[in-house]
Amino acid sequence: MREFREALKHSEYDYAEGELLEALPLAEILGESDRGLASVLYQLGKVYRRQKDFTKAEPYFWRALPIWVKSVGAERPEMATSLTGLARLYEAKHEYQKAEPLVKQAQKIRENAFGMDHPKILPSLEEYSSLLKLMNRDLEAKKLDTRRKTILTK
Repeated sequence: MREFREALKHSEYDYAEGELLEALPLAEILGESDRGLASVLYQLGKVYRRQKDFTKAEPYFWRALPIWVKSVGAERPEMATSLTGLARLYEAKHEYQKAEPLVKQAQKIRENAFGMDHPKILPSLEEYSSLLKLMNRDLEAKKLDTRRKTILTK
C-alpha cells in the first residue's frame, strides 16, 4: 500500500491501479467484513475517479461501503471518508442531488465522533460548503464557512 500511496501522490494512476488490482484478490481472501478489502476497494474507486473513469469508480465505492460498516461500524470516521469519496464522484458527474445526502451523512458521522466544534470536522464542513456553492445555495454555504472559521479560531 505504501507504493500505491506514493504513486497516487505523484498522479501515477496506471501504476496505482495495477498495484491495487494485484492486491484485490489477496484482500478478498480476508472476506467481506475486512477493513483491508474495504480500503483496497475505496482506493480503486479513488484512482478511477481521478482518471475520470466514473463508470469503473462507482461500483468500487459502493462495494466498499457495506464492508466498512461490517469492519469498523457505521458511525466511524472511515465511513465518513468513504461517503465523501463517493460524493466527490457524484460532484464530478454534476449529480449534486446524489452527492448531498452522502456529504451530510459524512458530516454527521464526524460530528458524532469528534464533537460539533472539533477541527476534525472541518473537512466535512468544507466539502458540504463547496457542494452547496455548486448547487447555487450560497447562503447555506456561507453559514458553514462561518462555522469553519469559528472552529479555526478556537
